[in-house]
Amino acid sequence: MQVYRISRAEYAQDLTGKGAALRGGRWNRRGIPMLYSANSTALAALEVRVNIDIDLPQLSRVVVDIPDDLIPGDAPVFFPDLNSSREYGSAWAMGLDTLCLKVFSSVLPNADDSFNILINSAHPKIDQVRIVDIATFEFDSRLF
Repeated sequence: MQVYRISRAEYAQDLTGKGAALRGGRWNRRGIPMLYSANSTALAALEVRVNIDIDLPQLSRVVVDIPDDLIPGDAPVFFPDLNSSREYGSAWAMGLDTLCLKVFSSVLPNADDSFNILINSAHPKIDQVRIVDIATFEFDSRLF
């Protein structure tokens, strides 16, 4: 399955999850590495837009390939409460049971065709995750 990330250009090739570990996120506490991706470029862009200031850094769209058998077939999980999702995601990442976790986006919580794929960069199978394309990404200025 191909998933999509929007990242700062200087980190486009980084699959360590360090950025999320430094700041924490909706699905991880600080100190827990994790890669956030989406099932479409559009959702990846929305996820970044809600967390970015008007001073836009140079961005890249990163296409990542994950073997299909490493993507969970389960329905995505969702917790409207930030603390619950952060604790759930952190426990999942530390458990190292699966490489990926499918979650509904908090930006589009009722869209059953849009979801995020969390990638556990500490999982032993992270070496099966491959970047297949990196391209410059720009937002339309009307979004700001």
